[in-house]
Amino acid sequence: MVEGHSCPRIELEAARLADEWESLFSAELKLAAEQLAKPASMITVDHYCQAVPTAISAVLRAVEAATIGVTHARRRTA
Repeated sequence: MVEGHSCPRIELEAARLADEWESLFSAELKLAAEQLAKPASMITVDHYCQAVPTAISAVLRAVEAATIGVTHARRRTA
């Protein structure tokens, strides 16, 4: 580490969830683009662009579920 520069520490659970959500976004984006491209013979950039809102919605649902889970866990330990 360079002196004078510090990297923020990341909670293990936060890092795990970020990785999970990144993977979820990729999977949902691919799936939605494939669904949009079904009538065509090729997935295009337009299909991926159209699929972004669907993928974002899936990640938002996962984030909300995780937030609810963390809130309940904190209440149980308080």
